[in-house]
Parts: sequence; C-alpha cells; structure tokens
Amino acid sequence: MRIKKTWMAVAAGVAGLLLVGAGTASAASMPVNGRDTRVTVTGADELGDLGITLSSNAPVDGVGRLVFEITGGMFDLFFLEGTLEHAADLGVTLSSGGTTLALDEFVIDTTGLEFLLFGTATISDGVGPDVSIPGVPLFTLTFCNAPAIFGPCINNDGSYQIDGYGLLVTADAASAIGDVFGVDASGLVDSQFGIANIAITFVPEPGTLVLASAGLVGLAASRRRRSA
Repeated sequence: MRIKKTWMAVAAGVAGLLLVGAGTASAASMPVNGRDTRVTVTGADELGDLGITLSSNAPVDGVGRLVFEITGGMFDLFFLEGTLEHAADLGVTLSSGGTTLALDEFVIDTTGLEFLLFGTATISDGVGPDVSIPGVPLFTLTFCNAPAIFGPCINNDGSYQIDGYGLLVTADAASAIGDVFGVDASGLVDSQFGIANIAITFVPEPGTLVLASAGLVGLAASRRRRSA
C-alpha cells in the first residue's frame, strides 16, 4: 500500500473574524478549555461517487451536526492566531470494501496565513498492521460569508450558508484518499466537505465566544501586515 508521507500546506490569504459573545479581545494568547466544533457534512455524495462510505462516532446535535468537543489549545483573539485541540477519540471514518481510513485527533491551527484543520490518518486493510500518520492537513477553513474572496458555502439543499467556515478538502487529504482506496480523488481537492461552527471557552473566563466569519477585512489586513 503506497501512502504519501510528505504533507504540504499551501499558504493563502484569510479574511477577518467576528467574535460574538462574552469576553473581550486580547493581544495575548489565552488557554482554551472547552466547547465544540459542530460540522454539517455536505460532501458525502462526492465520496459516495467514489464508492466510499462516510461514518462518524461523534454525537449529533438537534439539527444534524456532528459535535466535536474542544478540549484545549491557545488562542489570541486580537491576531486570530492559535490552536484548538479536539477530543482525540472523536472522528470520521471513510470505508470501501475492507479498507478504512479513520481521521481523528483534530487540531485547528490558525497560526499561519491559512486556517487549517489537521488530524491523524489511520489506514486499516484488515490484513496487515494499521498505519497511522499524524499531523495531516485535512481541510482548509474558509469564510462562508465572503464569497468574493473564498466562494460561498453551500448547504445540502443548495442554499447559501452565511455563517461559519467551509471545510475544503486539501490536496494532501485527496491524495491520501486516492492512495488508500485506489481511486482518482483529484476531484475532491478544494471541494466542500462540510460547514463548521466553532464556539470556545477560555480559562478562567466563564463566557463562550462564537467564532463566526463576518468578513472583517480590517482585522485580516492587520494580521497580514503583522505577518509580513
């Protein structure tokens, strides 16, 4: 089984972030202690076209979103930089025939110019030992309400989502899917796997912050100048 061992992320520009809820912006990273990332899966049909079935062990909320608990991390609200770690035992599994590709141990990383969701990929063919590859860049996070910059997020019913983050399949993830299942998965690159809504709580702040994409270009410009 040939599995790609070098995972490369491509830098891209990002738009701003609206912080809604209790708490105030800070110029320093603060420890994150909870809440969740909720994902509306929109890309199951594209996987199905390749003969791949999607499943998950994550709980489902009242509107059908997969709920991935946030367990830790650090986040700087002013410069929009940090990491959000999720419960290691919650993930999604792709399967075809007797082969499975399990994706879990999710970490959202916004410290670069591109927002990325990383995870551990574990391949099992039911014959040899399982192969696990940590730190795979699985999805790029884009802003649903900034279509002029990133393109809109589209729901399963064809309607446009105006809040949240689109999860776009990276070239590395598509390559891994193709390698594992022996299919041409190049068409998955930059396709929308789902829409994520993220809420976090800080230590010791009691409130919750909802990270909602609202196209605050001024904040994005400030971050780009800082990164230059």
